[in-house]
Amino acid sequence: MRGGPIREQLRNAAVVGIALVLTAAGVTAAAVIGDDGSPDAERPGAERPNIVYIQVDDMSADLLSYMTEAVKLRQQGTTMANHFFADSLCCSSRASGLTGLMPHNTGVLTNTSQFGDGGLGAFLDDEDRTYADALRKSGYRTGKMGKYLNEYRPEGADPAWDYDYPADYVPPGWDEWHVAGKGGYAQMNYPMAEAVDGSRTRRHYKDTYLTDLLSDKAVGFLNRSVKDHADQPFFLEVSPFAPHSAVAPNAKLPFVPAPRDRAKPAAGFAGDCGPVDCDDVRAPRDGSFDRTVADGPQWLRESPLTTDEKTSIDRNLRLRVQMMQSLNDMIRRLRAHLSKLGVADNTYVVFGSDNGFHLGEHRLLQGKGTPYDHDARVPVLVAGPGVRAGATRGELVQNTDLYATFLSLAGVTPRANDGRSMARLWRGDADGWDRDAAFLEHTSHTAPASRDPDAVAGPGNAQPGSYKAIRTADELYVEYATGEVEYYELAVDPHQLTNTADRLPEGRRAALHRTLTALSTCGRPDKPDCWSAGQIG
Repeated sequence: MRGGPIREQLRNAAVVGIALVLTAAGVTAAAVIGDDGSPDAERPGAERPNIVYIQVDDMSADLLSYMTEAVKLRQQGTTMANHFFADSLCCSSRASGLTGLMPHNTGVLTNTSQFGDGGLGAFLDDEDRTYADALRKSGYRTGKMGKYLNEYRPEGADPAWDYDYPADYVPPGWDEWHVAGKGGYAQMNYPMAEAVDGSRTRRHYKDTYLTDLLSDKAVGFLNRSVKDHADQPFFLEVSPFAPHSAVAPNAKLPFVPAPRDRAKPAAGFAGDCGPVDCDDVRAPRDGSFDRTVADGPQWLRESPLTTDEKTSIDRNLRLRVQMMQSLNDMIRRLRAHLSKLGVADNTYVVFGSDNGFHLGEHRLLQGKGTPYDHDARVPVLVAGPGVRAGATRGELVQNTDLYATFLSLAGVTPRANDGRSMARLWRGDADGWDRDAAFLEHTSHTAPASRDPDAVAGPGNAQPGSYKAIRTADELYVEYATGEVEYYELAVDPHQLTNTADRLPEGRRAALHRTLTALSTCGRPDKPDCWSAGQIG
């Protein structure tokens, strides 16, 4: 299993503490990181910017319209509308974002180590090549709050697992660490490992709504960074568990909004749904809602949603919209605090998700992992120095581009990776951005993963088997491990409802298959890089 060689190092780290590498760097210099991730030179440059990255959990694109702060970000900054995930699944998506590597290059293909190809156990050997580690070595002060990777536990690895890490483990690259384990999905009553500049503790929070706590922790990080570490730029990543489902079997609600935002029928309060009345929130009955695919893959459900299922979907959507309001409060608070501290003008605020989500689309009750746009595409919003205001960009970008983007903003040369920096797109420069295809790869095991919080069950909640897919500006092409193939021409079928793979001209099908095959191994030794592999010849 990946991660084995690190076990002894981690045990030693638990005894002696993980060394803090705080490379002194003035804010007027930008460090260049060598191939081994260490700083090997400095060059003069403009003041290095701060970066705040807010990554939420399981947010579908439709939820953005219920957030007034997201609307402000769109107005004041740039929207990357065609942002696709290398895998619409929590753990593999987050690993790809952290490293800029496709799932087949991180080895993180699923959410758990149960089958040897996922969870934190599959990522341990790559933890020293994240953007956090590179930024910290270049002089940034870094902070991580909320959710990390699946199977991270503040109390250390489960004794039943076949890999190990110590209690209160803090991965390399982070000066501050306020991270909860699986209990965070229920938003209340969760343990958290905490570390601030080498001082570690573990606390259990019972009655504090997690998103609100993360907001508090983020404000504390900003205060310490600006007031006590003024010679360092900062990078802050806040990763709430919202609007992910509660997961806990005894949870009173399937999705858990902040107490102030929940419906209170006895008081005549329908809940806080932001700019709309909660009574008016229901899943749109258009697009792909309650519609299956003509000539679709065998795994897709054919029978229509029942009345009870639609009622449940509408209730869950309302709860998710209510969950977004605490995230809205967080964004408002953090942006206001950046202004109060006088650093807003030199800070990028980036907002996105780890994957999309479906509720009734394609007759699927709830979940993610499919190649369809509702799961695979969620916009990234950004505001900051030089970012075009009110702009929407249509270039194909992926979460694998985050690594190169953050390092580019910091003036740091990244290690070899599978993405490219989006920073110049944010400033309106698209010259040379000729990516033809975004690559999606998803691994599914036939046996249930008992430790997977995203495992779906029941005859009405199917999930796809393993597949690889490419998404161009106007096409979706999917090859399943079963041999099934899907093809959608989005100009005439934007909701991906009619599979026309059997009518695809042979030449085009061959070109798409050739590109998909090249992308399946891109970035590996003696294979083309992923940018070159994504060019459809």
